[in-house]
Formats: sequence, structure tokens, C-alpha cells
Amino acid sequence: MGRMAGIMVALLLGIGCGRDLKPQTPAPSSIPMDRIGHPRPEWLARQGEVLMTDGDFIRAAQYFEAALDEGVEDRKIIALLIRSYIKAGRYTDAERRMQEYLEDHEDDAAARKLLDTIQKASALSYP
Repeated sequence: MGRMAGIMVALLLGIGCGRDLKPQTPAPSSIPMDRIGHPRPEWLARQGEVLMTDGDFIRAAQYFEAALDEGVEDRKIIALLIRSYIKAGRYTDAERRMQEYLEDHEDDAAARKLLDTIQKASALSYP
């Protein structure tokens, strides 16, 4: 009976089935690096997208921030970063990033409307 219970637990947990229960972090040797040893910004952004798909919004935001810090100036990455902050309930961070974006893109009406929506959501979350 004890052996059978152990087998059932192993099957339920996926042990021995070749299935890992958490996302894999790539080995350092498989991370594409630039000339000075930093991960390539495109790779960082892609990892953020993978983590968003997995529902790990906080780690996704960290990768998007790193991609932006390494020089990616892509509106899509900024949008994904803000979305990951919103999904994680980090409205203050989303608001801060939107304000930074609007400093350089004052005429972006859609971004202004999104900032207004974020501020309203933040007010509802933190009365």
C-alpha cells in the first residue's frame, strides 16, 4: 500500500513524466550576449514576453525593464511593460512609466487616455 501511494503521488506531481512544473531559466551559456557581456536586449524582451504568457507578470516586467535599460526603444516593449505592471497590480509603476513615456511623446493621445485610466484604477485600488 505504501509503494502504491508513492507512485500515485509521483504521478500527480508529474515526477518522472519529463514535465517540469516551473518555467526553465536558460543556462548562462545559452543567453546571447553583446560585445561587453550583457544579455542582448532583444533576448531580454523575448523572455519578458514568454513570462507574460506564463502569467509571471512581475518577472516579465523585470525583463522588459532590463531590455529598455539596455537600449531597446520599442513602443511595443513599453506597452508590454505597462501591461505587466497593470496585471501584477503595480499601478504606481505603470503610472510612472506612462509619465516617462509621455515626456518624450506629448502628442500621443492614446497614451494620455491610458494614463488617465491607470490613475483611476490606482485610485480605486488604493482609496
